Amino acid sequence: MYAILGIVVVFGSILAGFLMEKGRVMVLIQPAELLIIAGAATGTLPAANPAYFLPLPAARLPRSPSSSSLNSRTSLKSR
Repeated sequence: MYAILGIVVVFGSILAGFLMEKGRVMVLIQPAELLIIAGAATGTLPAANPAYFLPLPAARLPRSPSSSSLNSRTSLKSR
């Protein structure tokens, strides 16, 4: 939940600041740049990881906005 809230705050702040400076919102929409960034991120995943790891991100993606299994006790163990 906090991840979604954080993303909304970031995008809202960017949009509000851009509009305060009298910028045109359509300038922010760059399909070619989005394709380049998404393609680079997607291509890096199989290039940088072993084959057994590849299905894991897709399987865990639906759970990512929910609460994590980490808590103060597991966080303290890793230190």
